[in-house]
Amino acid sequence: LQITALPNSCEDDFILKITSNQKEESTFKTIEKVGGLIWMKVNDIHYKNLPLFYHLYSNKPVEELLPKEILGRYDLGFAVLGEKAEISPLKNPAEKPKFWQEYLKYKGKFHLYQAKIIPFICNNVQNPELKITIDWPFQAPPGEYRLELYEVKNSKIIKQLEGSIRVSQVGLVKVLADFSKNWPLLYGIFSVFIALTAGFLVGLIFKKG
Repeated sequence: LQITALPNSCEDDFILKITSNQKEESTFKTIEKVGGLIWMKVNDIHYKNLPLFYHLYSNKPVEELLPKEILGRYDLGFAVLGEKAEISPLKNPAEKPKFWQEYLKYKGKFHLYQAKIIPFICNNVQNPELKITIDWPFQAPPGEYRLELYEVKNSKIIKQLEGSIRVSQVGLVKVLADFSKNWPLLYGIFSVFIALTAGFLVGLIFKKG
């Protein structure tokens, strides 16, 4: 994904936030030792008021660029998201940071949540042009995504640009996705047939004697 913008100056700092318009409500099981002997999944932990997708890019850590009050106003950073997230039920409110870190690990594993320090290429001092290139994760689901670019100077946001992108499936991936959604029974039969055929061919190729 490549983004081009016109900042006020190449000397300023920049923050890019990309979020999904879709909110997510997730439920996870906690693992605890039962009877002091066996580890089992026992309780449900619910997460609410969180975007399905959250990527943050900046040329410096956002905590160094803006005060906490402004970070909270614009939802910049995982610390802010964690404070606003609804996590329940908790035996003790002090457990919230622990469960928030576990949630970040899970989302980070699938590249749906990440915060990175990257170089922002800014050319032409007289007529500044900012170019940002990032790797878009294939795990991001189809849908509308919101882009917010902040230009920062002296611990203040001096310019804000907004935009949106639509992610959609194309080609064979779209055909298979539509097939599985619209005709699930046929898709299941087709999948089993493909698996049996592949197994039969592998057996012929590696058959001994």
